[in-house]
Amino acid sequence: MKTFRISFSGATLPGVDRDAAKRGLAQFYRLKSTAGLDRFFSGKKVTLRRNLAKDDAAQLYVTLRKLGLDIRIEPEPQTTVARKHTASSEATSPNDISASGSGSVDSSTAPEPAQATVATSDFSTTTPATHESSAHAESMPASGLQSRRKRQPGAPNLFDIRPAGEVKATAPQDDYRMHAARVVAGVLAIAFLFVALRFAVMGVANSDKSTVALTVTPQGQPQVLVDNVLLRHDRSGFAGAVQTLTSFSAGELVDWYALDSNNFVLLRAPFTTPLPPWLAGWFGLQNASGRLERCELGTSTCTLLREGLDQASLHRETGRDTWLLADRARSVLLRLTTTGESLANAALPLTAPTGLWRHDGLLYLVQGGVPEILVLKPDAAEFGAVLERIELDGVSAPITLARTATHWWLLDQQEGNQKLLRLDDTWRVDRTLALPVGSQVKSLQPWNNKLLLADSSRGQIYRVAEDGELESPFSEEAISELLEAGETARAEQRSLQVLVLVLLFLLITALLAFASFKSLQHKLYRADLYPDQSFDITDERIQWLDPAPDPSPHLRKVSLGLLLAAPLSMFIALLTPASPAIMIAISLVMLGLAGFSYALQQSVGCHLGLVDEQLVLVDHRRTYRIGQGPNVQYVSNFIMIDDVVVYLGNRLLPLFDEGPLRERFEPVVTRGIRVDNTTLRVKLIDQRHPLFYGSLALLLSAAAATLLVVAG
Repeated sequence: MKTFRISFSGATLPGVDRDAAKRGLAQFYRLKSTAGLDRFFSGKKVTLRRNLAKDDAAQLYVTLRKLGLDIRIEPEPQTTVARKHTASSEATSPNDISASGSGSVDSSTAPEPAQATVATSDFSTTTPATHESSAHAESMPASGLQSRRKRQPGAPNLFDIRPAGEVKATAPQDDYRMHAARVVAGVLAIAFLFVALRFAVMGVANSDKSTVALTVTPQGQPQVLVDNVLLRHDRSGFAGAVQTLTSFSAGELVDWYALDSNNFVLLRAPFTTPLPPWLAGWFGLQNASGRLERCELGTSTCTLLREGLDQASLHRETGRDTWLLADRARSVLLRLTTTGESLANAALPLTAPTGLWRHDGLLYLVQGGVPEILVLKPDAAEFGAVLERIELDGVSAPITLARTATHWWLLDQQEGNQKLLRLDDTWRVDRTLALPVGSQVKSLQPWNNKLLLADSSRGQIYRVAEDGELESPFSEEAISELLEAGETARAEQRSLQVLVLVLLFLLITALLAFASFKSLQHKLYRADLYPDQSFDITDERIQWLDPAPDPSPHLRKVSLGLLLAAPLSMFIALLTPASPAIMIAISLVMLGLAGFSYALQQSVGCHLGLVDEQLVLVDHRRTYRIGQGPNVQYVSNFIMIDDVVVYLGNRLLPLFDEGPLRERFEPVVTRGIRVDNTTLRVKLIDQRHPLFYGSLALLLSAAAATLLVVAG
């Protein structure tokens, strides 16, 4: 029986748009796009169907002509094996078939569009006429038409694959990018070190803990300084206005006294930094000795009165506008005016801490480690002369003293804790008040026959009644609010510092990774482009490797289950006393596993084929490459030909039939080049392989979970 074949050379009928014809053919084959049909319109002769009976050929001829294709019908060579058909065996010329078909077949008899399959099951030798085309169409079911061969289980859909792109060349601009990334990373690394050092130095310069200082104006108004915020009180002790100071803060004060509600005399602590002067200046820091200043809050200005006071303490002479300055470094006691001028001085050995008080025309001095009180002359002629030494019983290490209307008060350090002692007129202790453990009180401030004590370590002001009873903390609520605000501000500043450092670190890491990746690309890819391939992917001799059972449905269920379980664990954490950090860590790990399962699912669907000694790879992107010998690279469970990477699976997740893979494909693959894992990683990253993104998601989620558990 004489059979026919239908061929196509890429031409369209007159008046038919080429793109419209291509879209019609794609719709006929039920293809998603026209990308797979480019080879049909290349101008090269393509055999669409062969071994057709007369009626079948006529029907297909009419259908394809209606799509605008210039179709030709040709008799099959007699050497081609004819198939059995139910149609008439009458010999008909191509012209007769064309004529009879065009008049007898209506458009309603056109075959339904169908996804075609390429017949690749036999590998018998065909005549040269069979290879006139570089590609063959898949069988198209129609009335009376049957597929000539059944597609192999491991064969891809040839209309859905395309050749891989050209191998990347080493472009000159890649060198510039690589070097520029390294230079920028180096500059940012230097900036990272400077910023980290600046934060560390500024953290030392600025105390991380709130400090509290106290003074009372001559009018009896307490003024509490919390960090650099001044809390003003009225004469009854009611907390009122709050003012932020820019001229000084509590952390840098040794002593301070109020001249009135707007002017203060203060003694600043010395500041030293181990940094060299040029670096300290870059940080905005400079060494400064202890100095006596007068500050006006209205103008936020401070006037320097004296400097070089590294071991000194300041005391106000009760009822006078003069000040007593105990300079321990020079072993001298000075009387100063409010402008810093010296009125009198006396050489006197002094040890820290030093407490001075003037009462009834005499000066009373206590020094640390000496359980006695020195009575000194205040007169200018004999200023500082010792009149009497008063031994104190029950006193260990006095810190400072003060006088109220009826009693002397002495702050003492006993057995590591501070105690407030009340003394009678014979200097005997008649009342002892233990302060809270860990208190750090430096001065005593008389106020309305009561005593106020500022505890800088605990951030509280204690109020002591005349009878020696410790009353409730002074302005506790207002001071607590300022302390919390200061702590919040410092926490935000620390968080901002950490964020800046983290962003710099991530940017440096990304730039170095980019530079390393470009450097490895230069080693992996050749500078010349991949040679032109004249290989016919529809070659019927290709032996496609049978796949293992498709694991995609199971992987899809696993990834979806993990994705739903992650928020469920968070919900459980809200209903149970479980640690939130641990439950969040578990959720993050589940999300990472879900991403990895989804990546495995996306990696399924690759194909392996053999023809002669050539290996055919079709990757997850539906792109293919053909190669043999040194063009083939392999490592672990991956096979690569330039920019096509195929994952073979593993024992837990087999993707191909193990027997044929080892028997027929392994000898061909092992003739290639075994590469290292670095090459594999670079190619996975370069090709945006799902396994790279899945592994990255799992790694990041595990790292974040570990940090949460450790921090929690």
